[in-house]
Amino acid sequence: MTTAEALLAWLALRPGERVLDVGCGLGWNAAAMSALGARVTGIDPEQHLLEQARLLCPEGTFLPVGLLDFRPPSRFDAIFAHAVLHWIAPPPAAARRIFELLNPGGRFAASFGATAKEAANLVNYYLPDMNEYTSILAAAGFDSIASQRRPEGFVVFAVRPVDA
Repeated sequence: MTTAEALLAWLALRPGERVLDVGCGLGWNAAAMSALGARVTGIDPEQHLLEQARLLCPEGTFLPVGLLDFRPPSRFDAIFAHAVLHWIAPPPAAARRIFELLNPGGRFAASFGATAKEAANLVNYYLPDMNEYTSILAAAGFDSIASQRRPEGFVVFAVRPVDA
C-alpha cells in the first residue's frame, strides 16, 4: 500500500463528504477521492498544476491558493495533505489553519517524507520528527492523534474534537 493509499484508507471517505486536498498538485489523489464519491476541493499555489488536476478530476474544484490564505465559505469533513506540509511555514500556523478548516469530528491525514539532499538545503523546507509534529497537532487542538513510521518518512492522523 502506498503512503497516499494509507492516508485515504484512514480517512475512510464516504460519498458526499467534503474533502480538502492541500497541495493537490496534478490531482491524482483528488481523482481517487472523487472516485470514492467525495466532493473534492484541491488547493495549490501553482496554477499550472491545477490545469492538469481539472483534466484528471473534472468533478473537483481547484483553486490557486496556499493553505494559510485559503478562506472557503464552509468547513470540510476531511483534509488530506500528502507530502506538502514540509513546505508550509510556520508549522504551528499550518496545523491551526487545518484545525479551523475542519468540521467538528473532521478527520485529518498527512504524510511527511524523508529528507532529500536537494530539499534539505532549501530555505522553506521543514521536516519535523514524528513526535514533534504530533505535539504541534495537539497544541492546535486536535485529539485522537496517531502516527506511523513508513519507509519514506511518517504519516499522522488526527481528529478535530466534536466539542471544539
